[in-house]
Amino acid sequence: MQVRNRIFVDSFGHEDFMIQARSDFPEVQFCHSTGTKAHTENLANYHNAFASIYEGRYLAGVSRNEDQRNDRWEQSQQTKLKWDTSAHILMQK
Repeated sequence: MQVRNRIFVDSFGHEDFMIQARSDFPEVQFCHSTGTKAHTENLANYHNAFASIYEGRYLAGVSRNEDQRNDRWEQSQQTKLKWDTSAHILMQK
């Protein structure tokens, strides 16, 4: 039987079972995609990617802020155009 040295699991409901299994196989690295206990349990061969989601949230916020700035700029340009058009019409009268 060939033993693999990495196991990946992606279901949130399997986290407790992975923590149990990792104690029986200390040479195997267990990686959980959506778990949250790896950073609190302090286990040498148990990891997860979900704890670093703050980075994606930060980038989404930066992107949204840029969208809002662009929207405000476009609105200001539309308002300026309305004022310029109104002033031009009034000057012609």
